[in-house]
Amino acid sequence: MEADRHLWAVRIDDVVHAREDCLFGQPNASGVIKHTNLTGGADAFASGELLFISEHVVVINGKSRRYGPRCASEMTAVAKAFRNSGYEVWSMGYDAEAGVPYPFVGVTPELVA
Repeated sequence: MEADRHLWAVRIDDVVHAREDCLFGQPNASGVIKHTNLTGGADAFASGELLFISEHVVVINGKSRRYGPRCASEMTAVAKAFRNSGYEVWSMGYDAEAGVPYPFVGVTPELVA
């Protein structure tokens, strides 16, 4: 696990993120938070992982077993929302053939225009 990996979730009224290895997750059996910790178990539109490259540059993916984006257009919409929030965003994208978001390894991220 990357030391600066965050989990993110698009909830009904906002978008939240936290370091995966934050203190809140230490009591969990895995020692890290899960997306359900960010949502309180409630619904979310999408979620995934985020790496800060710098204060204003992020790389995102949609890796979440429970709340992951269900298609390429959902992944693109989330990436553009992060961009519209002021970040330079690199997205790992979505594997339409397999029906899952790409992880942080195995593909080259794309700059979201």
